[in-house]
Amino acid sequence: MLLQNSRAVTAHWNQAFELSVYLTKKAGAERATALAKQLRARADVAEVRIITAEQAFADFRETSGFGKALDVLDANPLPNTLIVTPTLARVRPRARRC
Repeated sequence: MLLQNSRAVTAHWNQAFELSVYLTKKAGAERATALAKQLRARADVAEVRIITAEQAFADFRETSGFGKALDVLDANPLPNTLIVTPTLARVRPRARRC
C-alpha cells in the first residue's frame, strides 16, 4: 500500500519542473516583458510568469516577518524574475539511439 501511494504522489512530479530566471537590475520591467514574450514563442516552453521586483519585495515584506525593518533599505534589492515552465515533452529524457 505504501508503494502504491508513493507512486500516486510522485507520478506528476516531473510536471512541476520550473526554472527561475533572475534578471539583472539593469533589466527593467520592459525587458522582462520582452524576454517573456520571446520565451513564450518557443515550442519547448509551456508557460512563463513574470514576478516583478516590486511584487517579490511586497511578498517578502508580508511573509518574512521583517516588515518595517525593510524600510531602512535604500532600494529594493530583488530583481525581476521569470518563472519558466518547459513543455512536458522536453522534460522527459530522450531515448538513446545506438
